[in-house]
Amino acid sequence: MKRIPAAALFLLSVGLLFQAETTDSYFSRHFRDLTLRIDYYHTGNRETDTITLDRMYKEGIWAGPVHFLRDEFNNGQYYVKVFAADSNELLYSRGFNSYFYEYRTTEPAIQGLKRTFHESVRFPFPRRPVRMVLQNRDRKLQLQTVFTLEIDPGKDYFDTAPPAGAVQIVNLLLSGHPRHCVDLALVAEGYRPEDRKKLERDFARAREVLFSREPFASNRDRFNLYGVFAPSRDSGCDEPRQKTYRDTAVESSFNALDLARYLLVENNPRLQNILSRVPFDAVIVMVNHERYGGGGIYNQYCVFTADSQAGAYLLLHEFGHSFAGLADEYYSSRVSYNEFVPPGVEPMEPNVTALLDPAKLKWKQLVKPGTPIPTPWEKKHFDKLSAAEQARHLKRDEFRGLVGAFEGAMYASEGMYRPTIDCIMFSRNTLDYCPVCRNAVERVIRHYCGIEP
Repeated sequence: MKRIPAAALFLLSVGLLFQAETTDSYFSRHFRDLTLRIDYYHTGNRETDTITLDRMYKEGIWAGPVHFLRDEFNNGQYYVKVFAADSNELLYSRGFNSYFYEYRTTEPAIQGLKRTFHESVRFPFPRRPVRMVLQNRDRKLQLQTVFTLEIDPGKDYFDTAPPAGAVQIVNLLLSGHPRHCVDLALVAEGYRPEDRKKLERDFARAREVLFSREPFASNRDRFNLYGVFAPSRDSGCDEPRQKTYRDTAVESSFNALDLARYLLVENNPRLQNILSRVPFDAVIVMVNHERYGGGGIYNQYCVFTADSQAGAYLLLHEFGHSFAGLADEYYSSRVSYNEFVPPGVEPMEPNVTALLDPAKLKWKQLVKPGTPIPTPWEKKHFDKLSAAEQARHLKRDEFRGLVGAFEGAMYASEGMYRPTIDCIMFSRNTLDYCPVCRNAVERVIRHYCGIEP
């Protein structure tokens, strides 16, 4: 694929860069080359799950896949599905996680405290009436309908989603039409107008970190990367434990779900209005802060602090969550969640397993014949080591490149297994994805580019 030279100047819109094109007859028969955004409120606790409509928006060109409109990854706690109103044919689907879903697993939610979160889903703008369905997984991870919305494109009202304030776009990497590439929106958070020079350096550094690692490096010419700048009044982000609050573009905050290092976006409408000016498949929020922090929510966004000494790790690790739905493989760090996966249930994420049936290991094609499953390792000894000693232990030759099923993953010391002894989803000792995680990421890249698996 021929690469288009990246523009050097900030642009107010990327809409003029691409001529809308329709290459898939099925897509053009059911959808227009526009994006429909549905905003809604999600309220509840551990036992309740209520969704109410906020507003519908008509946005710019559809940047997502046109060949693979139905999501077959079977990942994410929620699914949005779009059915033709007249025939009930499934036209579009996509799995995702949400801030609300994570809240439901915390102690306050378990104790009954209800909270409300603002959320959004997008799909191609339909030509004829459709029925949008939101589904949530039950305790056995089976999808159950929680919200239904009838949409008539000829009668309903759709806002044009004007962004709040000025939004500027810089083209950090252009490789082709949005429909044929993975489109990444790199959103600047906590950068003031006078921080422009620093922002340009941070944009460039984030681009080089991302495309220095596989499978992004070898697929660089399948990506478009847009820097998105909505100036903030203040630098940085909120730090509730320090009683410090700042007026920033998307109101990101440490202490999400009461975890000091967990950094998420607290103002979804602002983020969505900013994103309405750029075609995107995935979102990265880069926070102008030096403290260690980040977060990633599958098919929503990831967040990382640009000036942390671990900034490269944070970007790659959190993007693994948000882009490919990878699970955390570590089991010893404190988290706010409680029992993401019930006992006796196989997790959805492609890089962890409950190993309920070793003969059907989900990454068995990457395991060399003769490798024992589960794969023995000195776990009890490892858990007693210092951080420095653990780092040295993980680099031992007998573990290099070995794919198996190592116990300890997804916040559980026992009963959950990861593919390799070390991976960026397991520790900060490496910036590389293991073979299983690389395969999962590459599959998503091919999906967005319309390439057969």
